[in-house]
Amino acid sequence: MKSNLRKNLSIDQQTSGGFLSIDFSYDVLRKIRQLAPSIRAKDSNSNKLVGYALASLPEFAAELPNTAKLVTIINTLEYKSKPVRD
Repeated sequence: MKSNLRKNLSIDQQTSGGFLSIDFSYDVLRKIRQLAPSIRAKDSNSNKLVGYALASLPEFAAELPNTAKLVTIINTLEYKSKPVRD
């Protein structure tokens, strides 16, 4: 899992194969997934995994500094004149 962290990959590797943004332990991943489901996107032709998003609730962000930064940023964003956090 750590070999696919963004910090361990070149820009070309990140672009062609994707990357993990944050390094979570398995225990932390289990806790996060108990609170909210993850989202997986597959290519309909090849059935290949093309995207994955870990949905972390704001109340869990306090335990993870990198996630807390993301929550702070998300709370400032809008889409179609509505806050993304809603």
